[in-house]
Order: sequence, then C-alpha cells, then structure tokens
Amino acid sequence: MKYLVPLFRKLSLAVVFCFGLNLSIGLAAEQATGVGTPSEASISPKNSPKIQFEEFYFDFGKVSQHKPLEHVFVFKNIGTGVLLIQNVKAG
Repeated sequence: MKYLVPLFRKLSLAVVFCFGLNLSIGLAAEQATGVGTPSEASISPKNSPKIQFEEFYFDFGKVSQHKPLEHVFVFKNIGTGVLLIQNVKAG
C-alpha cells in the first residue's frame, strides 16, 4: 500500500502536466490562426456581411432510429461584404 502513494502522486503530476500542455498548445494554435480576433478591415461597417435566415428553428417531430433526416435552412447575405461560411456542423 505504501508504494501506491508515490505512484499516485506521479500519476497526478503527469495528468496535470498533460492538461496544462494541451491547454497551452490550444491557446497558441488559436492565436496563430487568428481565431476570435478579427482584423479591423474585416469588421468595417462599409464592407460587412449580414446574414438573414427565413427560419432559425425547425422541429422534426418524432422520428424513428436510423432514418436519415434532411432540412434546408434558407438564408441570404443582405450586407455589402462577402459572407464566408465555414466549419458548419450539425447540432
């Protein structure tokens, strides 16, 4: 039993180290790609895109398993800038 305490301490330190390393790598990658920090040119009111949806929500109702579902959300750019849509994922 007395051998488990030092082992547990080492394991705990390793887990904390890996978590900190993962967090710092993620933050560095975010800063390098510019995610979350738009440039001044991209948020100019003159050239800003503006998206308009016909509907924000769609209820499929009761569905059965293994049945593919499909719905099209219609939208348009009512702004003057280019609307860029990236990394779209289903909820």
